[in-house]
Amino acid sequence: MNEPDPQNGGPEVPSDPSQDATSHAATEPKVESVQIADDPGGALPEGEGPYKNMSLPLVIIPAVIVITLLAIFALFVSISSSEATLEENLHEAVHGGKNERKQARFSLIRQLTANLEARARGEEPPNEVPADFGLAIEAAASELEDDGPEAKLALAIALANFDPERGATMLTELLKTLPEDDEAGRVRFFSLVNLGSLSIQGVESAHGAKDLALELLSDEDVGLRTVAASVLPHFVVDETTRTSLLGALDDQELQVRATAALALASLTPPAPEAIPLLTDMTGEAIWIEAFNASPGQFRSAPERLSYRIQAVDAIAKYGESTRELLEQIVEQAEDEGANGSGVVNAGRRALDQ
Repeated sequence: MNEPDPQNGGPEVPSDPSQDATSHAATEPKVESVQIADDPGGALPEGEGPYKNMSLPLVIIPAVIVITLLAIFALFVSISSSEATLEENLHEAVHGGKNERKQARFSLIRQLTANLEARARGEEPPNEVPADFGLAIEAAASELEDDGPEAKLALAIALANFDPERGATMLTELLKTLPEDDEAGRVRFFSLVNLGSLSIQGVESAHGAKDLALELLSDEDVGLRTVAASVLPHFVVDETTRTSLLGALDDQELQVRATAALALASLTPPAPEAIPLLTDMTGEAIWIEAFNASPGQFRSAPERLSYRIQAVDAIAKYGESTRELLEQIVEQAEDEGANGSGVVNAGRRALDQ
């Protein structure tokens, strides 16, 4: 990720921007998911938001709960290698000492992640899974006492990989965690991300989180508002969903507005009210303005380019009615030279469909 230019306070432009642009030209637009800093559990300076150390400009829920989300969650603590089995780690996660319980939970998550990654590669999973392990996880979760909601979240994510319906129910309950019990909003954030992924996979009980997601769309936490806007199109969509997402277009934070615009474009039919913001999102200016207002955001040129391309693809979902607009976007991006080539390619691709 490129750092801001300390001499002029602006974002550093890649030395070879055409390389970034062409990397998107032959492929589908990059899907942005959550990126966590190395130490997301550290104390935050007074008055700063809980997502200061997260890159959350746009959140698009991945279609799979496996691998990525489990690996992300494992970054909450430093995990040393363990020779314990899944069954041993699950037992230790409930009955060990305080530090041992935490270590065991995340060793368990890491082992499950390794199994899922192996299956994705067509290989034999390295960790043997006992029979009825999902039931054992659920029983272990019911025995947790004083470790707080993050401990239950780790087991809920694990359970969702063996019994998605019961895992989704457990994750939905975790969405009700009180803010004072949810440091930096992590429990509700990751619960909602996982519920969105499960919903995409057709897990019916995940849709039970819809009303809670609607509530989080107006939460004071920008990260929770962003992920709520991203998840809502994956639940059962009704007029309340559409109206709430339209309201999010007026959010004070660009990452929330932008995510809501992409969400509205994904509805059937797509909401035309999102087109003005989506159009702005295809240009560089809106991202630079947001960076200047908050230098921690949108500082990477390739990252900004990927969001611009997502906006072009979203506009294309409106069909023939936005063809002239896409032509204008292509013309404007051509004037940027190499910096706009990724947008040009995306626009031409859309016009050729």
